[in-house]
Amino acid sequence: MTLCSSTLSELGLHLLVDLLTLKDCSYWLVRTELLETLAEMDFRLVNFLEKRTESLHKGEHHYTG
Repeated sequence: MTLCSSTLSELGLHLLVDLLTLKDCSYWLVRTELLETLAEMDFRLVNFLEKRTESLHKGEHHYTG
Protein backbone atom coordinates (compact mmCIF):
# COMPACT_ATOMS: atom_id res chain seq x y z
CA MET A 1 0.00 0.00 0.00
CA THR A 2 1.54 3.21 -1.17
CA LEU A 3 -0.56 5.16 1.30
CA CYS A 4 1.46 3.72 4.20
CA SER A 5 4.64 5.10 2.65
CA SER A 6 3.24 8.60 2.18
CA THR A 7 2.73 11.57 4.47
CA LEU A 8 -0.69 10.08 5.27
CA SER A 9 0.86 6.93 6.69
CA GLU A 10 -1.25 6.95 9.84
CA LEU A 11 -4.41 6.95 7.72
CA GLY A 12 -2.99 4.02 5.75
CA LEU A 13 -2.47 2.09 8.98
CA HIS A 14 -6.05 2.77 10.05
CA LEU A 15 -7.31 1.59 6.66
CA LEU A 16 -5.25 -1.59 6.95
CA VAL A 17 -6.77 -2.35 10.35
CA ASP A 18 -10.24 -1.69 8.92
CA LEU A 19 -9.48 -4.02 6.00
CA LEU A 20 -8.63 -6.83 8.39
CA THR A 21 -12.24 -6.88 9.61
CA LEU A 22 -13.13 -8.35 6.21
CA LYS A 23 -11.38 -11.61 7.06
CA ASP A 24 -14.69 -13.12 8.20
CA CYS A 25 -16.61 -12.08 5.09
CA SER A 26 -18.59 -14.95 3.61
CA TYR A 27 -17.73 -14.00 0.02
CA TRP A 28 -14.64 -15.87 -1.15
CA LEU A 29 -13.69 -13.19 -3.66
CA VAL A 30 -13.45 -10.56 -0.91
CA ARG A 31 -11.17 -12.81 1.13
CA THR A 32 -9.06 -13.56 -1.96
CA GLU A 33 -8.59 -9.85 -2.69
CA LEU A 34 -7.79 -9.22 0.97
CA LEU A 35 -5.12 -11.92 0.86
CA GLU A 36 -3.60 -10.42 -2.29
CA THR A 37 -3.57 -6.97 -0.68
CA LEU A 38 -1.87 -8.30 2.44
CA ALA A 39 0.69 -10.16 0.35
CA GLU A 40 1.85 -6.82 -1.07
CA MET A 41 2.31 -5.19 2.35
CA ASP A 42 5.71 -4.40 3.77
CA PHE A 43 5.20 -5.55 7.34
CA ARG A 44 8.39 -3.85 8.51
CA LEU A 45 6.72 -0.58 7.54
CA VAL A 46 3.50 -1.59 9.32
CA ASN A 47 5.51 -2.46 12.43
CA PHE A 48 7.24 0.92 12.31
CA LEU A 49 3.93 2.76 11.87
CA GLU A 50 2.33 0.87 14.76
CA LYS A 51 5.13 1.96 17.08
CA ARG A 52 4.91 5.55 15.86
CA THR A 53 1.17 6.13 15.95
CA GLU A 54 -0.59 7.55 18.96
CA SER A 55 -4.20 7.48 17.79
CA LEU A 56 -4.45 3.72 17.18
CA HIS A 57 -5.43 1.95 20.38
CA LYS A 58 -3.24 -1.11 20.40
CA GLY A 59 -4.95 -4.35 21.31
CA GLU A 60 -8.45 -2.98 20.81
CA HIS A 61 -8.86 -4.92 17.58
CA HIS A 62 -6.43 -7.76 18.37
CA TYR A 63 -4.36 -7.12 15.23
CA THR A 64 -1.58 -5.00 16.66
CA GLY A 65 0.31 -5.68 19.89
